[in-house]
Amino acid sequence: MATDLRRTHLVRRVFEELAQRPGGDAGIRPGAINAELRARETPMGAWEVRVELTHLEAAGEVRCDPATGLWFLADAAQSKKRSSG
Repeated sequence: MATDLRRTHLVRRVFEELAQRPGGDAGIRPGAINAELRARETPMGAWEVRVELTHLEAAGEVRCDPATGLWFLADAAQSKKRSSG
């Protein structure tokens, strides 16, 4: 597996784990992913996490709310839109 693909999978896995924690359904900030990666002793730069989120967004796996800057799993973002609309 290429390094870039491993990094994308790692960010996706951490994102999913953070989303499952209490309050995670309210959105994830990239800095929370950075903090979790540091705690796991696999740090990434802020720009690296942001690039991986962009890759995941292009793949339709996550969505960003431009008004808040919060990120959601694509399914959660769709559910949130349906419940508020």
